[in-house]
Amino acid sequence: VVFVRHILTLLFLTVTANVVVSADPIVLFRGTRQMDLSAGVTYLIDADHTLGPQDAYSRRETFRPLRGESVQIPRNGVMWVYLELVNESDTERWFLENQLNVEEMALYLPGEGDWRVRQHGGNRVPFADREIQTRRPTVALDLPEGTPVPVLLRVSDYQSSNVRLRVFSDRRFARYVQEDTFLLGLAFGSFAALILYNLLVFATARERIYLVYALYMVAFFFNQLAQERLFSQYIEPNQPYGFFWFVIFSAATAVFGVEFFRRFVDTPRTTPLLDRIARGVQLVSIAIGASAFVSAGPTSADLINIVALVAMAVILVVLVVRIIAGDRLALVCLAGSIIYLLGTTAEIMSALVQIQVTPFVVYGQLYGALAQVLFLGFALGRRTAETRDSLLAMQTSYRTDLEREITARTHDLEKMARQLHVQAVTDPLTGLHNRAELAKREPEFDTYLARRV
Repeated sequence: VVFVRHILTLLFLTVTANVVVSADPIVLFRGTRQMDLSAGVTYLIDADHTLGPQDAYSRRETFRPLRGESVQIPRNGVMWVYLELVNESDTERWFLENQLNVEEMALYLPGEGDWRVRQHGGNRVPFADREIQTRRPTVALDLPEGTPVPVLLRVSDYQSSNVRLRVFSDRRFARYVQEDTFLLGLAFGSFAALILYNLLVFATARERIYLVYALYMVAFFFNQLAQERLFSQYIEPNQPYGFFWFVIFSAATAVFGVEFFRRFVDTPRTTPLLDRIARGVQLVSIAIGASAFVSAGPTSADLINIVALVAMAVILVVLVVRIIAGDRLALVCLAGSIIYLLGTTAEIMSALVQIQVTPFVVYGQLYGALAQVLFLGFALGRRTAETRDSLLAMQTSYRTDLEREITARTHDLEKMARQLHVQAVTDPLTGLHNRAELAKREPEFDTYLARRV
């Protein structure tokens, strides 16, 4: 019976689809808990930002079908997305999520003769104002069983991003949020543990490079919090975007990251030219970070991203130079930096091209950053151990040489003392005892004679 019902529903929707819109409705069958939406999704680029929901719906015949699983939003662009959902499952509450962050995603549903905005999410909407308080744009849908529900979305973004839609049942969405939170907690918890460990090492060893490394990780930690919208979600839920904290902590990450590598590789001595470039990058980062107190927005975010790329390029060149010079620990640092770049590239590419989006792709930069600080921590610990072994060997060698020198000098002094004693009690011409020594020994001589007599 259920199968026949599904067939009849599909036949009905197939007949009526050409009247309503060119795309086929998306059917949520019984047992469906999560679905990536591609077939059945159409879109229209609003280059001039002039279309309203009714205008966009009236042009639905000109909407283009979604190819693959995503479509890229033009920079500073607006995209209208249309789809129809038919609920044939036993769940009425569903959640529609865009897998990537965008400036705003507004949900329009048909109302009394027109389309009305029901919910909206995205970076422009503070978390306190979101009906569904998740880090990625999400809207809730109540889908009556067997009734087609048209959905119109208006998606906009300052930078180039992708529309990648997924639909979840209410139970699956709750578990998905838990899994997502667990992965974030695991990454940031490991980050925090590394920071505390290195602060303890600095407190015991009093080596400044550990303090610089800890400050670098602290800045990196808060930078990732800002990028993953956790800062905006939990600390400033009434503020949109979060550009201010992103620019501040990105600048701090560039400054302390460059400083750590300067100290680790000793660029003032090994590569003076690159050291001057690195210091220039630090000054520019400080200037951009300070500008956030005046104005923070997409422009300053783009600038600090460019400076961060320049800083990473300088660091990579320094590491390659040191590897050529035979520094094996520089190779470890380079491996960690490459992993971070790969994670960042995966996250960027997920917003630009059609690749499968997984939690490790969405959080590629975060996990890459965690891998980098682990590699750097290992390299720093090994460098510290090698330095201490070298100092211990120098101390042992110095102590051995000192003891040998003291023994030789003592032997010479004893020999000179014996010579001086001989010179003091003998006549230089005859080699016999002189008068002073004879006078000193006269009592002994008288005693000896008395015993003989």
